[in-house]
Amino acid sequence: MRQYRPTIEQLKKRYSSEMARKKMIAKRHAANPALATRNQIPDNSEPWLPHGGLPRSLEECAWISEQVGKEIDRWKQILPKIFSSAG
Repeated sequence: MRQYRPTIEQLKKRYSSEMARKKMIAKRHAANPALATRNQIPDNSEPWLPHGGLPRSLEECAWISEQVGKEIDRWKQILPKIFSSAG
């Protein structure tokens, strides 16, 4: 597969938009300092493993796969069968 390489013009546009975004955020934080120190929205997901983090063994990967399969089956029963893959 051929590698995608953006043109210089695309890179310039990407860089300038990132700089403008950073400048806008800095300006917004200067106008309202409370925005700079506010808490970000927390992640609402729960880890699959009790220890969190990445799986340490193949058995943990298999257990996660089994749990995902059970969740899919549970949601297929809850949701209306509007999708062909739900039946």
